[in-house]
Amino acid sequence: LDAKDAAAALVAIGRAKEIAPQHTALLRLELKARQMTGQWDEVDKLLDALMRGNALEAGVAMQNRRMAFAENLKRRAEDERGLLEYWKKVPADFKSDPWVARAAARSFLQCGGHDTALDVLEAALNREWNEDLVALYGDVTGSSPTRQIEQAEKWLHAHPRDAQLLLSLAHLCSVQQLWGKAQSYLEASLAI
Repeated sequence: LDAKDAAAALVAIGRAKEIAPQHTALLRLELKARQMTGQWDEVDKLLDALMRGNALEAGVAMQNRRMAFAENLKRRAEDERGLLEYWKKVPADFKSDPWVARAAARSFLQCGGHDTALDVLEAALNREWNEDLVALYGDVTGSSPTRQIEQAEKWLHAHPRDAQLLLSLAHLCSVQQLWGKAQSYLEASLAI
């Protein structure tokens, strides 16, 4: 692993696991190797095994799981059906996590699921405010841009001095050719 040869490390770990299949140190090393090789489904399984054995701190496990979910979502971006099936399996706590929600929204956008991407972003933003998600929300054009503007204006009541939200509103209004509103939101964003 130190030599950045994850494939050779996995071979060595496989041989060592024949002797001690559930050895904590081996599982941790395998976790690193699987992450290096992008085997995110295996990473998820290893995290479960390490958590069952109390072999990872909760914060470290959470961070690794977030990364695994995000990477698995990105990998499925070409297959809308597979992406939807995987998204249904993601636990609710992680669906609203900004890192995971951003990866899911981008993946849905990539396969043409604009409305699904908006649903993901709205659910995450309603649970935890995040400027990166707000920026992405302003870049997505769903089947009902008017409803999108209404949702963003509701958020504006709770976050009146959020420059990114105002900029997103300006963009959404310009797409709808609401030039006066777009200008006022843009000016308000610039003023902040």
